[in-house]
Amino acid sequence: MDKNNIKRPKILIVEDRRLTAEDLKETLEGFNYTVCGIAATSEMAIQLAEEKQPDLVLMDIVLKSKKDGIETAHYTRFHLDIPVIYLTAYANKEMLERAKSTDPSGYLIKPFKEQDLYFAIEITLHKHKMESGNKQRHSNNHSQLTEPKQDLTPQIQKISMQHSGNEKRHLFQAMNEIEQRLKNLLYVQAKGRYCQLALDLSQEPCFDLQISFQQLETYCKDSIFLKIHRSYLIIPERALYIKKKNTRDFELWLKGYSSNPISIPVGRSYLPELRNSHPEWFAY
Repeated sequence: MDKNNIKRPKILIVEDRRLTAEDLKETLEGFNYTVCGIAATSEMAIQLAEEKQPDLVLMDIVLKSKKDGIETAHYTRFHLDIPVIYLTAYANKEMLERAKSTDPSGYLIKPFKEQDLYFAIEITLHKHKMESGNKQRHSNNHSQLTEPKQDLTPQIQKISMQHSGNEKRHLFQAMNEIEQRLKNLLYVQAKGRYCQLALDLSQEPCFDLQISFQQLETYCKDSIFLKIHRSYLIIPERALYIKKKNTRDFELWLKGYSSNPISIPVGRSYLPELRNSHPEWFAY
């Protein structure tokens, strides 16, 4: 096969020092990568990332913009699903902790060896390729999402037997609101004294219920919803996979009918039960 016809990985450089960026560009092209752009600010980095869709971003942390490289990486990583390797002269603990929250693929301290950069890039590209394949398989398995059960008769009968007056009316109204929105419901989150429905609808992304999270859990957990966190109930049919967010925390990724996948936290105490009941969510 002609090497010229092989698709070369595209890399976006985010670096506010022009000479440093040009030197890095020359190094990457020597490794046979394509440099699809150089950005000196957060705004330019996001614009180029959206336009060029690089396979990887090499990110400096200190930029000539209000937002630094860590804030920029948060967008490119979680909204565009582009892996990030930090290249920085700064290595203090606070900055490292902030950087870890963006799920980086690497963190190289300047000056670094070209060989270390090459190895970091190759490992990142391979890992992301494998993860993307797993995500695609999960997405294909859920391309025809099963609609949640919409018959709330058992819940309504239970409420009818156990309550009366205003409390019964509020619970009936809440069940009705849930039933109307069930097709587009992603999850329920505790919000102060009450709870909120998160919906897969651009015109109505959320809806507040006038009942407590505990009340909703009492009547709907293990029938419509599954509890994965002390403050979250999910529609199991929406779940794609569970993965580590960082060294300590886990997150569940959900897919609706029209929105891009979104993530919500998973309580560590719920993980053993979830592994038993839904091992397929952990294949990722």
